[in-house]
Amino acid sequence: MLNRKVRLSLLTCALATSGCSSVGPAVKPECPRLAPVAPSLMQPPQTEQKVRQILFESPPSATPPSAGSKPR
Repeated sequence: MLNRKVRLSLLTCALATSGCSSVGPAVKPECPRLAPVAPSLMQPPQTEQKVRQILFESPPSATPPSAGSKPR
């Protein structure tokens, strides 16, 4: 085990080397700049209109049209 003097000197050395510098201006972190948004993404959404069109359009007839009546 280390004696008290060695521990104290190691602690002092660690504090001295990790201390902040008193010279020079403080560094301000820069905020990242976002890339510009593509113009196609700035369009209003059309999803609701598309879904309504799909849901509310009448489905095609499941039965084929009947043939005309035979002439007599």
